[in-house]
Amino acid sequence: MADVEDRRQAFSSRNWDDRQLLHIVDSILRRFFRSYWDLDPLTRSQVDRLRTAAAEAAGSASISALERRAVLTGFLDDFASIEAVLPIIRESMRGGIAGDEPGYATAMGVSYLQAVNLLRVMRDDPSHYMPRSVQTPPTPALRGAQPPPRESSGQPNAGGPARRGATSGQKGSTAPFQGVARGGEVVQFHTYVDFPPTISNRNDVKYPLVVQLVRDRPRESRSQAEVGIAFQDEIEYVDVVVRAPGFEEVSGYGAGAHDGPALRRTIAVPQDGDSQPAVFLMQLVDDQTGPHRVTVDFYHRGRNAGSLTLEVAVRSFPFLGRSTRRAEAISGEEGEEPPVFGTASVVRAVDGVTISQGTPLPAADIELRIIQDADGRTLHFHLHSQKLPALDGRSAGSIVFNDLSRPDLFFDRLAERLSALAARAGTELTGEEAARMEDEVADLGVELYEQLFPAPLRQIYWEMKARRDAGEVRNLLIVSDEPWIPWELVKPYDVVDGNDVEDDHLAGAWRMSRWLAGAAVPADLNIRAARLIAPMLSLDFVTSEMQYFGSLAARQIETAPPISTRAQFLELAEEGGAQLFHFATHGNYNQAFVDESPIVLEGDPLFPSDLTRRRARGLRREKPLIFLNTCHGARVGYNLTGLGGWAQRLVDHLGVTAFVGALWEVHDELASKFAQIFYEELWAGKTLGEAFFSSRQQIRAMQSANPTWLAYTLYGDPNSRVFCPSEGRSASPGR
Repeated sequence: MADVEDRRQAFSSRNWDDRQLLHIVDSILRRFFRSYWDLDPLTRSQVDRLRTAAAEAAGSASISALERRAVLTGFLDDFASIEAVLPIIRESMRGGIAGDEPGYATAMGVSYLQAVNLLRVMRDDPSHYMPRSVQTPPTPALRGAQPPPRESSGQPNAGGPARRGATSGQKGSTAPFQGVARGGEVVQFHTYVDFPPTISNRNDVKYPLVVQLVRDRPRESRSQAEVGIAFQDEIEYVDVVVRAPGFEEVSGYGAGAHDGPALRRTIAVPQDGDSQPAVFLMQLVDDQTGPHRVTVDFYHRGRNAGSLTLEVAVRSFPFLGRSTRRAEAISGEEGEEPPVFGTASVVRAVDGVTISQGTPLPAADIELRIIQDADGRTLHFHLHSQKLPALDGRSAGSIVFNDLSRPDLFFDRLAERLSALAARAGTELTGEEAARMEDEVADLGVELYEQLFPAPLRQIYWEMKARRDAGEVRNLLIVSDEPWIPWELVKPYDVVDGNDVEDDHLAGAWRMSRWLAGAAVPADLNIRAARLIAPMLSLDFVTSEMQYFGSLAARQIETAPPISTRAQFLELAEEGGAQLFHFATHGNYNQAFVDESPIVLEGDPLFPSDLTRRRARGLRREKPLIFLNTCHGARVGYNLTGLGGWAQRLVDHLGVTAFVGALWEVHDELASKFAQIFYEELWAGKTLGEAFFSSRQQIRAMQSANPTWLAYTLYGDPNSRVFCPSEGRSASPGR
C-alpha cells in the first residue's frame, strides 16, 4: 500500500492550473470509461460514490469557483487512491499534459461527470458561470461550453473513447450516423449504446446507460444504416433524450423521476473525432420484475435524427455475486447470480437516411412522440417543439390497452365501417344523408380521441390548438413505435368548464404526417424519373392517372410505359433509376398474414415480403417517394416476424423518403384526383405537409361525406420538399 500512497501524494501535490486539470480529468476518465466494466464490483461502487458526490458538490450554487475546483481536485485525489484505477492514471500521465490527445480542447469531455462541464465554463468564462437547474433545458454554456480554437498538432483528434480494436468486453448496440462536412466530405459516426441486458430488481443498485457517437464502427455493430448530421460548424450538438419507465436518473445532473419529463443530455459531435459520451445513472423505482424498455431519441437542431429501443430483463436475484465478464453475461435464471454486465437487446434501432448538406431542414412545429412499453399494452406520449418551448420534452401521459398485441382487433371494426361509407358516399346522396354520414365519421373520430388521448394530452391539445389558431404553429409530426392507429381520424372533443369544445379531425386541422420510430425522418428529394405501376384492371380512373404521368415529360421528368407485372417491378426495384413510384391498382389486406397482403398486378401479385433488402437495393439507394393508390395500402399489422405490411416494409426496412397509402377502401374517382392534386402542389413548391393538406381539403370539398379524404396517411417530414428538373432548383447534394 505504500506504493499506492506515494502515487496518491505525488498526484495530488502538483499545482495544476485549470487547463491542465481539465486535460487530466478528460484524459483519465476517457480511459477509465473504457475499463469500467473490467473492474470488480467493489471498485465500481467506490467510483460511483465518488462520481455522484463530486457531481453533487460541483453543482452546488453556494460555493465559489475556487471551492468548486477544490472539490474536483479532491475527486481526482480520491480517485487516485483506488488501487485498481492506478494503471489507468499511469497510462494517462505517460502522455504528459500536451499528451497524445491534442483534441482534448474541442469539447470532448465526459458528460456523466458534471464537474468536467463546470470546469470548462470556469476556464472559459468564470465571471458569468451560473449553475444549471435540473428543471431547465440545457444551455449552450453547459453543452460542453464553446471550445477554444483547436491546437495544431498534425494529429487527428482523438475525441472520445477510442473504439479501435475493441474487445468483447466493450460491447455496444450500434448504428451509424453520417455527418456531412462543409466541403462535402462524408463523415460517418456510429451509435454506441451500453446498458445491462439483465439486472437485479434491487432498487438500491445504480446502472450507467452510456450513449455515444463514435467514428470507428465497433465489431458489435448490429445495424448497417446511416443517419445524417449536416455540419455547419466544426462542432455540432446532438440532444440525447432518454425515456425509461420504471427507472429514475440519480446522478444529480439532470436527474428526474421515471414518469416526469424526458431525461436529456447534449453531446458535442466534432467532424473528426468521437463525441462526448452521454451517461445516465439509472436506478429502478420499485422491485417489479419483468421486461423494461429504455428508449433513446437523438435530436439534431430540433429534428428527430433517429431512435433506439433497448429491452432489459429485471429479475429477482438473492445477492450480487462475483464479477462476470460482459461478453458472457447475456442471460440468467431466477436465483442465479445476476448477469448485470453487457448491452441490452435492441428492439428497434437507428436506421436509414442522410440529412441534406448545408442548412438543415426546419424541425416540425410539433412532434408527438409515442412510445410503446415492454408490457405490450401501454403507450407513453411526449411532445417536442422548438417553436413552443413550454411543450419541448413535456410528458403527455400514458394509456393502457387491454390487448395491444392484437391491434387488428382494435382497428378492423373501424376500417370496415369506413370502407362501407367510402363505397356508398357520392353525389347521389341527399343533403340529409350526407350530413348523417359526416356525423357518423365525426363520432368515430371522437371515440378514438376518448380511447387514445390520456388526460394530460387532452389538456395540452387545447393549448396546441390555441397556438395553431394564432398562427404560431401549423404542422404536426407523429413519430411512433406503433404503426396501426389511424391518428388522422382522431377528432378532439371535450367539455371544459361546462362548455363543449371541439376541433376538426387531426388530418383536417394540421399539416400532418407520421413516421415510424427508428429511422431519422428524411429530408428533401430530387425527382428526375418517375414510374407508374398500373395493370389494366377494371378501375375506371386508372386511365386518368396514366395520362397524368404521361404529361410529366413537360416537367423534364423521365417517364416510361406503365409497369404491369411483378417481375418488371422487382427488376426496377433492384436496379433503381427512379425517385417516384406510383401504384394505381387494387390492394388486398390479409389480416392473418399481413406480410402476405398483396398488390394486384397482371399475373402474379406483389407482396410486401418480396421487397427484401437485397432485391430492393435500388429502392434503398434512391430513397424514393412511393404512393400506393390502393385500398388498404398503408395498413400494418403483426405477423410472426414482427410488424408487417407495406408501410413497415417501405419506411422501416427500405428507408424511403416519403410513403403515401390508404388505411381503408377509397373511392376510385376521388383517389385519382387526390393523387394528381398532391403532385401538382408539390411541383408548385409546397412542402409535403402543405401539399398533402391541400389535397385533403380539395377532395373534402368535392364530397365531404366520403371519408376518402381521411383515408390517406403520409409518412414523411411535413417540411420536406420535392424538386423536379423544370424548377431549376434541387435538393441538397447526394439526394
